[in-house]
Amino acid sequence: MKNDNKQLYVKDASGNKAKLITAETSTGTKYVKTEADTSTKNNLLSLSECK
Repeated sequence: MKNDNKQLYVKDASGNKAKLITAETSTGTKYVKTEADTSTKNNLLSLSECK
């Protein structure tokens, strides 16, 4: 994902999209998060569970 030029998004039940980006802690642990947007809710935690 990090070396790919594609842009990835998550979409909630209302159709709102948030850009998914990679990040890395100071100790080297890699993770994904959403880019800051106008929403105050947690974009990833508010998604329904994958089935």
